[in-house]
Amino acid sequence: MSKSSTKDKADPSFFSVSLSAKHLGEQFGKDTKAITTSITLTLLFRSLGALIFGVLADRFGRKWTLVCNLLLIAVFELGSGFCNTYEQFLAVRSLFGVAMGGIWGQAAA
Repeated sequence: MSKSSTKDKADPSFFSVSLSAKHLGEQFGKDTKAITTSITLTLLFRSLGALIFGVLADRFGRKWTLVCNLLLIAVFELGSGFCNTYEQFLAVRSLFGVAMGGIWGQAAA
């Protein structure tokens, strides 16, 4: 089992949205189906993150690219908690998906 698959299965920040979809729906005035759109966006943007961070890692090295990637994940995960509107929440979760996708290739290499 690679480190990347371990990261995906044990990532509490990814599952926190699905576990709190009802409460997030109340917060943003949306139904649960609308909140789960953020999960879809996170998963869709992972491939973009793998592409972006893969190219950066090849050009600048994996160590510091991975460090920056982990910092971005922390920033976007914390940012998810400070969103005031549903649109902000979707945008931050999409950016989190980009950062999440960047981890996979670097952790496996």
